This record gives sequence, structure tokens and C-alpha cells, in this order.
Amino acid sequence: MPNVVKIGDMASGHGCFFPHPTLTGSFNVKANGLGVHRIGDQIAPHCCGIVCHPSMAATGSTTVKANGIPITRVGDMANCGSVLVTGSFNVIINDAPKPPKPVNKLPAEYSAEAVQALSIEAGYEAAYDDEDSIGNIPSNQYRTYNNETRDPITDPNSLGASGNSAIANKKPNISARLDKIIVAMNEAGIKNHSEQAMLLAQLDHESAGFAKLSEGLYSADGVWKLRGSTLSKYGVTLQSLYTEQSSKGKIQMYEFMYLDKYRDKGFKMGNISDGDGIKYKGRGYIQLTGKALYVEFSKLTKLDLTNSPELAEQEDTAIKIAIHYWISRGCRTPAQKGDVETVTRKINGGLNGL
Repeated sequence: MPNVVKIGDMASGHGCFFPHPTLTGSFNVKANGLGVHRIGDQIAPHCCGIVCHPSMAATGSTTVKANGIPITRVGDMANCGSVLVTGSFNVIINDAPKPPKPVNKLPAEYSAEAVQALSIEAGYEAAYDDEDSIGNIPSNQYRTYNNETRDPITDPNSLGASGNSAIANKKPNISARLDKIIVAMNEAGIKNHSEQAMLLAQLDHESAGFAKLSEGLYSADGVWKLRGSTLSKYGVTLQSLYTEQSSKGKIQMYEFMYLDKYRDKGFKMGNISDGDGIKYKGRGYIQLTGKALYVEFSKLTKLDLTNSPELAEQEDTAIKIAIHYWISRGCRTPAQKGDVETVTRKINGGLNGL
């Protein structure tokens, strides 16, 4: 933090009594956005070689201040053409830029479009909280999904009325949703821009661009593609999935996705009763999935998500769950460091999609 020259400080050296010499100096130290003269900076040389008493003071504008005290600007007139400036060391300004004050609006680089771009850049894909690989889904592509089959849709314009995407055909006010999330982040103390960007990128991915607060239906083919290798160990075949889908509808496919009896050790979700897979499907911006998490977050949010899991689909509740999840899972520090892999593991249990 450099010391600066106040109006009235003494100048050393020699020069003349005419007031036309001007202060030179550094333009990279500023007050009120204007270059100021630091103690030790050079000023204009003498004009006639007559010795000047060191008490000759610099004049200048009183409109530029540091700590409320008028200071001389680079270019202000001096009473004499001295070589170096002495003066007071008790007026200090910081030439480093001050950190921005927390606001409830992110800068333009964190707009909805930019957040979506962050997801693309990070290589976010369809990350399923599952032990099975998502297989041959291409990477580096932001995608929407067919609500029925959950297959990726690379061209939203190709969607028909029945194969809709939440983004393409049921688009909510994404900007308003982002505003609410940003306000909630700041209120929760999440104000670091790297962390905010990481959180928004994760939520963007999990909720298909902040548009889907309820998980879509799966087809038998979709379930087999995602979980076939595991389901086969529990006696489930693709043909049996077709039979279940035919007799009970696609909603039955949640059972094969999420019931514990079809999941390996370490991937249980607390769904022990028939119907739990359907009841505790993915909801909210973080896609809270499985009875164990609904019970946990009922306690954290003080909402009865266990008996009324559909509450997680409400915008305000979805935001509250996302913030609690982010903090409770220890995402803050790695997010601030830009550690995408660690954050992604904490969100979906692996690196699916990266």
C-alpha cells in the first residue's frame, strides 16, 4: 500500500518559484479512479536553476481524496520544480483492486447461458447415482432428454409432442429460478464466485438446465441400458422388464432402478419396500434420490420429505435441499479450488459423465 502526497506536503530539492511545473509520477496508483502522486515519485525538473526552499508545497485538486484527505494528482501544479517529494506517510491507499462486494446477482459471466457453457466445458454428462456405466453416451455435449425413454436428445427441434423435453417444451422461467438460487447461495454464505459457478454448474446438470425438478420416466430399454449388468445378477432380464412395463406401465421401472434388492452393497438407497423406488425417485435441483436421503434431509430442512416426498419438487424446497446437500457433503472447499472431479464424486458418487 503506497503512501501518497497530500496537498500541502513539502517538496525537496531545487527549482523555481513559478507555478508551471507539473507533477509526474506513477499512474498505476489511483484514488477516485485517477492517478495520484506517491511519496518518492519524480516530479517535473527545475526550470531556472534557482534553489528552492524545501517548504514549497504542491498544490492541486481537493476533489481527489484518500482516507478523506485531499491529495495531489499526477499532473497537478507544483510551486517549485523539485526532484523528489517528501511528505506525510499517514495517508495510504491500496493500489490493488478491492474484492467485489457480495451481491445477489452474479456477474455476466455467470449468466444462465454461461453456466450452461460451464457444464459443457467441464464435460458434464448424464450422471446417474448408480454403479453401472452409462456406456456409449457421447461426452462434451449439453443434452436434453426424452421424458419417456431418458435417451439423450441432441436436436431439441426433432422432439414431438409426446417425446417432450422439459427444456424444449416445458421451459419454466429459468432466469427467475437462477435469481432465487443466487440469493439463497449468498444468504447461506456461499459467495466465492468459483464456488457459486461450480454449484450452479452441478445443479444445471442434475436438473437438465434448472428445468426438471422431477425425474422423468424410464423405459425397459433405458433401464437395461443403464443397469443391465447389475440387474442380471439379481435374476432380472430384459424380457422380464418388458413384461413388467407391459403390465404395470413405465412407472414400474423406477423399482428396478432404485429398489435396494436390485442394488449391490455400497449402493443401497434405503428403498426396502415395494413402491419405494417410485416414491423416492429423483427430485429437486440436486435430484435427491432414495428413501435414506429423504429421511436425512427431512431432519436437515425440518420438512416432512419422508411422508411427502413431492415437497422436494417445489422450487423453494428444492433450493433449500440443494444448499444443505452442498454444505453437508463437503463440496465447498474443493469447489473453491476448482476441483471438478472431487465435487462431482460428492454429488453423484462417481465420475459419471466426466
